[in-house]
Amino acid sequence: MYDKMSFKALVELAAPPTWSAGLVPVFLGGALALAFTGVLDAVLLLCTLFISIALQSAVNTLNDYTDFVKGTDSVETTDDSTDASLVYNNVDPKSARNAGFSMIVAAFAVGIYVIVRTGWISLLFACIGVIVLMLYALPKTPLSHTPFGELTSGLVMGGILTMAAYFLQTGVVDFLILIYALPCIIAIGLIMLVNNTSDIEKDQAVGRRTLPVCIGRKRATSLLRACIPISVVLVCVIVCATFFGGWCFLPVMCCAVFIAARPLYSSDITPSVRRFNMQAISSINIRLNFSYALCIVLSCLPVVYR
Repeated sequence: MYDKMSFKALVELAAPPTWSAGLVPVFLGGALALAFTGVLDAVLLLCTLFISIALQSAVNTLNDYTDFVKGTDSVETTDDSTDASLVYNNVDPKSARNAGFSMIVAAFAVGIYVIVRTGWISLLFACIGVIVLMLYALPKTPLSHTPFGELTSGLVMGGILTMAAYFLQTGVVDFLILIYALPCIIAIGLIMLVNNTSDIEKDQAVGRRTLPVCIGRKRATSLLRACIPISVVLVCVIVCATFFGGWCFLPVMCCAVFIAARPLYSSDITPSVRRFNMQAISSINIRLNFSYALCIVLSCLPVVYR
């Protein structure tokens, strides 16, 4: 017999520590819109944040549901109760599946208002997001079980979501935004890389072919440690080349990112320190990309006060 879905289990399924992957691109898209147009619609920004968090929570919930029904998550393979909520809370997996779909419905409910305000292209962005969400979590071989999980999460959350947030503010579909979003794409992809590197043994046991499983822990760790400074350099180059007025905050950003990154350079990416490493990479994402967005906003302060 299963227990009823508790609030604690629902929160663990939604996984708030991962929400930075949905929040940061929206703020970055808003900052870019402010820099290039001088305007920012706060209501649309808040709606976009809600939709992003709801869909991120749905991804997390449905991914946990898939892992549970496929046997990837069990007491034997996972000692972190927050990473296997269905196992440790004895929740009916159907309840988790229904909760995930409810989060998608909630996102679309708010999305109706956004579509009315901004047009049918907003619906296209939403459909792309939901299609990728389904492919990422629900098929027999979901994208999260393949070597393309990091690329998919980074490109969709870091790139497409930033472009969507920019469009909702400006009404312009500008693929150049993907270039400005490169630091965000990399940082969000690294969240998945840390998660999958920590889970190599568990994933190998059930036949998952994630990127770290394919290349091994040593190469995955080297890739992680190389990409962190690359993302910092990208922010510095973009800010100095395009948003020079915000350069003064770059030293603060660099210090904040490298302080957060120290655990990832001082220890291996293993299951025993999974929680600490996930906290570290999430902190890097927040510090890097919120600082990036702040640099962009600082660069356009004359526009704000004109």
